Amino acid sequence: MILTIDNFTGSRGNTITVPITISDAEAVGSVQISLVYDTTILDIPDPNPTTIFNEGIRRAGISSNWVLSNSEDNQATVNPVANVNEDTGEVEIVLTNPGEPPLAGSSGTILEIDFQISSTASLNSVAHIDLQTARISVNDQELTFGESNFDDGSVQVVGRTDLNTIQLFRFRNRTFSTGTYLFVGAEERDAILANPDFNQTFELEGNGNPAFTASTETGDNLAPFFRLKSIDVPGTFLFVSTAEYNGIFAENSAQRDKWQAEGFNAQGIDIPEFYLFGVGANQGVEFNRFQNLENGTFLYAGPAESAGINGDPNLSSIFIDQGTAFESIA
Repeated sequence: MILTIDNFTGSRGNTITVPITISDAEAVGSVQISLVYDTTILDIPDPNPTTIFNEGIRRAGISSNWVLSNSEDNQATVNPVANVNEDTGEVEIVLTNPGEPPLAGSSGTILEIDFQISSTASLNSVAHIDLQTARISVNDQELTFGESNFDDGSVQVVGRTDLNTIQLFRFRNRTFSTGTYLFVGAEERDAILANPDFNQTFELEGNGNPAFTASTETGDNLAPFFRLKSIDVPGTFLFVSTAEYNGIFAENSAQRDKWQAEGFNAQGIDIPEFYLFGVGANQGVEFNRFQNLENGTFLYAGPAESAGINGDPNLSSIFIDQGTAFESIA
C-alpha cells in the first residue's frame, strides 16, 4: 500500500488543492496520517475556524461517502479530524470508514488538502510536503507504514498563469550622467536595439532579462497604468495610476504642461499601457519609485535594488524613494 502526494505548481497568494492518493485500499477501516509542510511558503487555511479542527483537509475520492453520524441525533460529525500546527507545519489526520464491515475501496484519492501559497514567496521556490507516518486499519488489523510506502510531494511557486502578461525591459539613457530609464515591451525593445539612432543612446540593462511583468488585461486587484512622456526632459517617461494621471492633467495642475499622454486608441482615448497589482494587494513583487533629483526623472526598482539604493549614500542622495508604486505580476 502506497500513499502519494504529487508535485504541483501555483502562484503567489492563490490556494491550490493537493490530493493524497492511496493504492490497494481494500477493506480500509481507518487511516491515520502525519505529514509536515513548509510554513514559510504554505498555509492550510481553515474555512470554518469556529470548529477546533482544520476543515481545510477533507474526504475525497474513495472516502467521499465515509460519513459519520452521531447515533443520538443523527447529525454528521467531523471526519476527518485534522490538527494543524501552523508554526511547525505538522499535521495529524484521522479518517474513519464507518462501514460494517469496512467498505471495500480501491486505488485513488482519499484526502484533499487546500494549501494557500504565501503572497511573499520567492518565484520558483519549492515547498516540500513530506509524509511522516501512517497507521491504516485493514480487516481490523492495524498496519504501520513508513518511508518506503510514501511518495512525497511539493509545490513550486510560479507566476500568474491565468492572465495574459507582458514582460517589461529596462533601458538606461546614456545621455544622462546619473541615468534616466525607459521600460518597454519586447517589440519596442527589439526596435530600439535594431535602430542605430536609438541603440547608441539607450542601453539594455539586466543582462537582457525582464525588469518586471505586467498584465495586458484587467482583473481582480489589478490597476491600470498609463505611460507619460516628459516634455521638459526628452526621452524620459513615467508610468502612473489612474488617480495620478487625473491629478497631472487636472485643469489647474502645475504638471499639466510637463507631460504628454501616450497610448491613444482610434477614438482618441488614452488607454492603459498595462495593468499591475496595486499597492497593498500582496499578490506580487513590490516595486518602489525613485525620483532622480538631478534631472527629475524616475526609476522603478524591485526589493533588492531598492534596498541597495537606499543603503548607498551616493545613490540615496540622488534617487529619492517615493515608496511602493505597484506590485509586479511576477
